[in-house]
Amino acid sequence: MILLLLALVLAGSGIYLYRREMQEQAAGAVLVRSQNESVLSVMTSLIPEETAGTVASAVKQSDQEKERAAQTLPMLEIDGFSCVGILTFEKQKLTWAVVNIESDTEDCYLPVAVSGHPADGDLIIRGFDHKEQFAALQKTEPGERVTFRDINGVTYHYAVTDTVKLDQEQVRKTLAGQSTGLILTGEAMRRTDDIALQLYYEIGEKYRFVVDCCPDRTEN
Repeated sequence: MILLLLALVLAGSGIYLYRREMQEQAAGAVLVRSQNESVLSVMTSLIPEETAGTVASAVKQSDQEKERAAQTLPMLEIDGFSCVGILTFEKQKLTWAVVNIESDTEDCYLPVAVSGHPADGDLIIRGFDHKEQFAALQKTEPGERVTFRDINGVTYHYAVTDTVKLDQEQVRKTLAGQSTGLILTGEAMRRTDDIALQLYYEIGEKYRFVVDCCPDRTEN
C-alpha cells in the first residue's frame, strides 16, 4: 500500500511538472512572438520601399580589401532595441526583426547581427533555440530564398546552400584564434568561399545548428 501511494505521488508530481513545463513553454512562445511582431510592425511602417542591394562574394575580396570596405549596418531605435533589418525566409513565411549586438540582453528575444555587412559578403546572425525563432530553421532546405532588408530599405537576396549541426568542440577548435570572418562549417570543416550569410543558434551546450547562404544569383 505504501509503495502504491508513493507511486501515485510520484506520478502526480511528474504530471504537475510536465504541465508546468508546457505552460512555461507556451508563455515563452507568446513572449517571443509578441516582441517580434511588435518591433516588426513599427519597422515595416518606417522603413522605405525596397531597393536592390548587391551582396559581395567573399571569394572576390582579400582580407585587406574587406577591412577597407567594412561597413556598419544603419540602426533604428524601436522599443529600446537597436534594429538593423528584417530577415525573411520566403518559403516558410518566417520573418524576424534583427537587432545589433548591443541589444543582445536577457530581455531581447530577437535575432542578433553578430558581425559583418551584406555588402561585404560576411553577415552573421545569431538566434536562439526556440520554435518561434531559429529552431524553426531545422526545416530549411538548400535552395530556399532568404532576404535581409536593412532599415534604409536596401534588400539583399540569398539562397540557402547548406544546413549543418556541429558539435561545439568542433566549433571551438575551428574558431581557435579566429576573431573575425565566417564560421567554418561543412562535413570536412572547410570554408565555402561563396558563403555570404550565416545564421546559427546553440542547441544546449553541446551543439550548434548553422544555415549557410550564398548570394542569390537570380537577384544579385
